[in-house]
Amino acid sequence: THVYKKTARIMDFGTGNAPIPLFLSLKTDKPIVGVEIQPEAVDLARRSVALNGLEAQIEIVEADIKELHKRYESSSIDLITCNPPFFKLAPDGGNTNALDAFTIARHEVKVDLETIIVQAKRLLSTLGVLSMIHRVDRLGQLIVLLNRHRFAIKRLRFVYPKRGKPARPVPSRPACHGGS
Repeated sequence: THVYKKTARIMDFGTGNAPIPLFLSLKTDKPIVGVEIQPEAVDLARRSVALNGLEAQIEIVEADIKELHKRYESSSIDLITCNPPFFKLAPDGGNTNALDAFTIARHEVKVDLETIIVQAKRLLSTLGVLSMIHRVDRLGQLIVLLNRHRFAIKRLRFVYPKRGKPARPVPSRPACHGGS
């Protein structure tokens, strides 16, 4: 993810143990907020930030993405990054990991793709950017949802593990125009 000079505030949805905020801190000195719903991951993220001496730049917030609009002002974030849960939860609850933490991180248990996009739209500034990665098999749904919520896809990159192999998750960088 590229951080533009005009980027003043960054947020990472579903930050886990904060790898994206830590990586972004190498590219910018702007404030970064990592949002995570799982208390154990929040603790790990805060410890990672502290071990790297980045408490002044990176704030880890324990919160539900669906409630962020109550905590942060609309149009107040310039860049939102997200590595969302890739898999829809099966109606019978099957095909999930035994550990709840992994299930929440990988399956749409606490938040779904459309909710992430809607909440990003609320928080992003007029020329704000949503940068996310997702699975190629959900690309059609991703495009439909981004279009539905007036995001323009500016960059889309397919990731191939090896020549001749199928694409892996798709990093996309839709731009948000027109505010909330």
